[in-house]
Amino acid sequence: MAAARSLWQGVFGVLLAGAIVAASSRGVTEMLLRALGPTPNYRRRPVAFPAGLVVAAGAVLAPILIGAIVGVEGNQLGRIGAYLLLTTGFALAGFVDDMLGGHSQSGFGGHLGALRQGVFTTGMFKVVFGAAISLGSVELLRSGSIGVMALLDAVLIALSANFINLVDRRPGRAIKCFLLGFAILGAWLWTKEKALGLGLLLNPTGSALGAAIVFFPSDLGERAMLGDTGSNVLGAALGYGMLRLAPVWRTTALAVLVWLTLASEKRSFGEIIEGNRMLRFLDRLGRVN
Repeated sequence: MAAARSLWQGVFGVLLAGAIVAASSRGVTEMLLRALGPTPNYRRRPVAFPAGLVVAAGAVLAPILIGAIVGVEGNQLGRIGAYLLLTTGFALAGFVDDMLGGHSQSGFGGHLGALRQGVFTTGMFKVVFGAAISLGSVELLRSGSIGVMALLDAVLIALSANFINLVDRRPGRAIKCFLLGFAILGAWLWTKEKALGLGLLLNPTGSALGAAIVFFPSDLGERAMLGDTGSNVLGAALGYGMLRLAPVWRTTALAVLVWLTLASEKRSFGEIIEGNRMLRFLDRLGRVN
């Protein structure tokens, strides 16, 4: 019974978040164009930026509305509170970087180099703030108990948010990576725990899934750009979902993310994708020619 309830609430979250994004996309896009003007993308085409605000809205508002409609049981409060802290916190950090950040520094190396010269960049703010938000969410999940595994979980969330942000250099790429990661995670949890595992993943992270799916056509069609505001939310939600894995698999996922992060300091993911035929095909699939 508990498994079915959690699963249906998760599906409801997917649908509700998608509806929020669908209902607000046009208004938010027009607001951004009025306030900031069109922003040129990588092909110099004018797009609304950072339209990831609507993704953040869907990911955050849907669990709150579901709680108001169907109620929240005591054992769900910590999980939902941790998720809301993550999504709102990373949306804020991403929005600060989108609005105030420059492009003179990139990667951890660039931001650390700037810090050594006495310059505190918005990217470094995002690193510090994101780390604190990740740790705070893990504290909520573990009722304030912090050990080695909890610290590793916080790093896992932060690096997941960073990874989705790093790949967001072409239309649809960040959402494709998020959807692929979410699908693999969901399939794995279904094989291990059936409806219970999938339900606990979707409730509440299904809200981020629904928001991403509905925003996807606008991103692919180069009408709107996620920005750090949206990509950080999706990455943090994916990292949160990974906490459903057993410790050994969470550690494995963390090791992969550490490796990818270090690799990105030497060679961009864009170069790697363009140099591989299959990755290049998948990356361009559905994009405007």
